[in-house]
Amino acid sequence: MTEINATPLAACDSCINAKEEWFMSTFDYFSRLTQRADLMDGMMNKLKVVDEMKSMPGHAGVLRRAANRCLTCNQPDACQQWLLDEPNPDEAPGFCRNHDLFERVTSKLDIEKSPDV
Repeated sequence: MTEINATPLAACDSCINAKEEWFMSTFDYFSRLTQRADLMDGMMNKLKVVDEMKSMPGHAGVLRRAANRCLTCNQPDACQQWLLDEPNPDEAPGFCRNHDLFERVTSKLDIEKSPDV
């Protein structure tokens, strides 16, 4: 009888540990999402491309793909430091996985702002 009672308790402990691990991994995932969203928002604001990005055709898909690139970036600390160090940048840092996207948007803004020749 003791063996029967011990098995559910051990299984219960295992379930609790699995739930804790799931919660921590889920919490870590959402923390990472939040951190990367903040970094991407900071980058877009620093480069002054927010309005242009929102007005692009298919902007929801463009932003989703940009967010996915940011989420899978392996240099969030360098990004955070760059955002702190660069007061008025002309372009995103070379390591940014969205550098080319932001470059296209800022180039378009530069063309729109230039006087007609």
